[in-house]
Parts: sequence; C-alpha cells; structure tokens
Amino acid sequence: MAHTRDLPDEGQDSTTSGPCSPDGEHYEASFKKAASDLSKATTVAPSPSDGDMSTGTSLADLDTIKPDMADVERAVELQSTQAPVSLWTCRTIGIPLSTFAIAFLNAITMGVGYGFFLGYLGLDSYVMSSIQALMKLPEVLLLPFGVINDCVPICGYHRKPYLLLGFVISACALLLMSVKELPAPYFCQHADGSYDHTLPPCNPDAHEEKSWYVFCLVLLSIGGQMGFVASEGLLIEYSQLEPVERRGTIKAEMTIVNLVGTLAATLVIGFCMNGKEYLGTFTWGLSFSQLM
Repeated sequence: MAHTRDLPDEGQDSTTSGPCSPDGEHYEASFKKAASDLSKATTVAPSPSDGDMSTGTSLADLDTIKPDMADVERAVELQSTQAPVSLWTCRTIGIPLSTFAIAFLNAITMGVGYGFFLGYLGLDSYVMSSIQALMKLPEVLLLPFGVINDCVPICGYHRKPYLLLGFVISACALLLMSVKELPAPYFCQHADGSYDHTLPPCNPDAHEEKSWYVFCLVLLSIGGQMGFVASEGLLIEYSQLEPVERRGTIKAEMTIVNLVGTLAATLVIGFCMNGKEYLGTFTWGLSFSQLM
C-alpha cells in the first residue's frame, strides 16, 4: 500500500511543520483542518519497508471508517432508487393549485387595466401606460422575497408560511376592490351601454378614483409575487427529490399549469368582462367589482 506522509499533531509548533511558515497563520489553520479531516477518513497504514509499523494505522483499524462510507452509499442508493415524486396526490396537490391560482391572479391584474382604466374611468392613454408600468413594479421584489424565504423561516418553515402570506395579501386586495362601490362611468352612455364621446363627461370625478384601484391592484401583484417566489422554492425542493432520469418532470408540469392559469384568466376577461362599458362588444358581462 502507498505510504502517506506523517502529519503534524495539532499541538506541534508551526516552525517545524513543512507546510507552515512562522508567519503563516492562515496556512497553519488550513493545514491543520485538512490534516484533521484526512486523519478521520483516509489514513492508510505504511508499508513494511518503513520499518516502524506501530506509527501507522493497521488494516483492522480501517474497518472503523466503513460504517460512515456505507451510510453515504446507502443514502445515494436510496436517492437513486426511490419512487418517483408526484405532485398530484392529496398531500401535494396544493402546489399545482397554488401555481394555477398565482398565474390566474397575475394575469387578471394585468388584463383588467385596459377596459377598466381606459374605458370605464376614461383615463388618458399616457396615464394608463404609467399605471401598467406601476403594476409591474412588484416584479423587482422577486430577489428580496427569495432572500427572505431562505434566511427568515417562520415557525421553522421557509416556503409554506410565505405562500400563505402571499395569498392573504392577495385576498385582502381583492376584498377591498369588491366591497367598494364602483363610481359611475366617466363618459355618458348610450342606451345600448356604449359611450358617447361627443358629450361632456357625465362623471368627471371618476378620475379621482383611480388611485384607490391602482393601490389595490399593486397590493394584489405584491401578494402574487410573494406567493410565486415561495411556490418556486418549494417546487425546486421537490424537484431535487426526483430520480436523475426523471428530473425536470415536475418543473415541466408546473410550467404547463402556470400557462393554463394564464389562459384561464385571459378567457375570463375576454368573455366575462367584455361589456360595452369596458370597451367590449357584448351587451352583458361582469362588472369590475364582481370580477374581483
């Protein structure tokens, strides 16, 4: 067997140890740590030609490190042969549902602006563009929310409390918008519900209501982004449990769920909020408060 160089004892003077210089405290500490780690797992007995067998480790002593290595091997074997992880069980179905709900809310937040602000409240196009940019502002919070998720656990959990908190914030924003009575439209309406832009506004005070709804929609977006970060973190943790040959399946499934949620929100807005008061063509539809 190969001969290993004798390592200095932890109490040995640094002036006598080869790797360390008298003024190299950093190298001394690093060398001692490496020596300690090496002595725990990789010490090999010297060859008979060294002349002193008492200073080496016997072959029988090598058996003492086998349980640790066996534990590692069993863990690797268990990870590679475990049953495929599924998110479609009673215990894990909350992740797909939350992914769908978050995608649905985010799409609703960005989709209602055109008909409500530009049509119902009669805002100018440049004001509408500013509102849409403001509603995208919570997207910059993805990184801070991720850091908070990782570094500040709540009751020992890093993901689920923040996921629930995001839904609570979103629910509060939706509740505030749904209970507030809608003002009358800014423009006067014909009998069929379309707007008459030739007449002076029937409710010029409608412009003053925009700040309240912008605040609620931004709050809704903040809740959605917080839930999105927590959901993605939990999704990554589950993905790491997948066998190597199936790794990525969970992420692909949740991407599909996310797209389905976005599509569902688009269909809801297209069919249920397409009345003429929201610059649509239908003679029926849900009001903004009803949709919220």
